[in-house]
Amino acid sequence: MQEFLDPAKIKIMRDSRKKVLLKVGDEEKVVYRVMRNFPLTGPDRYISLADEDEKELGMIKQLKDLDPSSRKILEEELERAYFVPIIKRILAVKELYGGVTDIAVETDRGYREFELRSKDTIRFVGLSRIMITDVDGNRYEIPNMGALDARSKSLIEWMV
Repeated sequence: MQEFLDPAKIKIMRDSRKKVLLKVGDEEKVVYRVMRNFPLTGPDRYISLADEDEKELGMIKQLKDLDPSSRKILEEELERAYFVPIIKRILAVKELYGGVTDIAVETDRGYREFELRSKDTIRFVGLSRIMITDVDGNRYEIPNMGALDARSKSLIEWMV
């Protein structure tokens, strides 16, 4: 059973080594993992905090209910955990050996080149939003396939 943390009774902070701490009353616990339970549909709700053994320390129902400094720390940790560049253009797609595909893209964070093992790592989320996971587990997003230029659209359509 999941324990919901009372925002009025907790504090999220960093220690001198930048580790994230959860303070409940007088007790402090190190938070090793911050996870969204609904990353696509509710990114600011139901945030799980876990210790080094992956045991859940508790869950935050809504980030907005936390004090500003606690909320800022969790938002920074979530940004780090869920770093997802947005693909603006697909520059090139090249099939390699054994079904591996090399892709060159322009993202909101600059040029990236990555490999896909199979077409199964390209997922539609809704009608036009696409999530892509490369061979290293990095994720990329196309928020609206319809907003891509014609060449990028044809390349993504060829891939899926």
